[in-house]
Amino acid sequence: MQAQVQNTDPEKRVIREAAWCVYWYPGSLSAANASFTRYRELVLFGCIYSEDHSLFLPKQLEELIAEMPGADADDGVQRYLSFINDVMHPDGTATQKSVEFLQAVLTDAEASDRVINDMIRQTLSGGFDGLELDYENMHRGDSLWDSYVEFVSRLYERSVSEGLRLRVILPVSAPVEKLELPEGPQYVVMCYNLYGNHSGPGPKADEDFLRETCQRFEGLDAGYALANGGFEWGPDGKAIRSLTAAEAADLASQQNASEIREESGALRFTYQAGDGEHTVVYGDEETIEKWSMMLLESADRDVRINLWRLE
Repeated sequence: MQAQVQNTDPEKRVIREAAWCVYWYPGSLSAANASFTRYRELVLFGCIYSEDHSLFLPKQLEELIAEMPGADADDGVQRYLSFINDVMHPDGTATQKSVEFLQAVLTDAEASDRVINDMIRQTLSGGFDGLELDYENMHRGDSLWDSYVEFVSRLYERSVSEGLRLRVILPVSAPVEKLELPEGPQYVVMCYNLYGNHSGPGPKADEDFLRETCQRFEGLDAGYALANGGFEWGPDGKAIRSLTAAEAADLASQQNASEIREESGALRFTYQAGDGEHTVVYGDEETIEKWSMMLLESADRDVRINLWRLE
């Protein structure tokens, strides 16, 4: 049974559905083990690709897979392995959310089959209950959305035939009104990045953003991904770095900065550095709770919350 956040409307609930566990965070495994009372699905993030479109698993990811309990663990937790369209190059650099990968794989049936086969094989060999498709940047390629929908359909058919579940992550910009997404997969919408390294200071989400997103995706019966943590911006208004919630709170303490809880639910503080005033805006657990209730007020059904990410 999934953990729930209580609210005053007995007809609707906030359900803590899933949380992501990232391989590059040293405390991922302990954070995952501690989360099972709240989140009943755990997503291990994530597998990427080499230039030839074969799977590339970072060493830390392989180690984390080996350390985690498998699908036969008697704890009621569903475990998923996530696949993202990042491409690792021979020189050690990587292209994030590669459009070139999408164009090469999604529009070619033979290439799609190879990639799907690799995804299924890796998911089964790792002992997972299901897999997650987290391909992004379809909007930057010509007519990629139609090819993506076909890819999702084929991946779902293969997943079902192998006894695996499928989660599909959608960006908030997805033209959901025009897409004929197949029934069956568990869809999740990324409800964050309203502000970030692409903008000046601000929260990852606010009420207007969440309400609009909820209304657009209501017909899909999608879950909603919320993100804790945030960013630090310099005096020029450009993002300097991303911060986990713990890192942001520690920085506020080190700088003896006064934190303000904004109407959005996020925390904000400023401090003086050598180059001028720095601004930090981030979300903590209270922020996630507030954003969850904002979504619930806009929805006409239960709201399934997915957390990016465990820390």
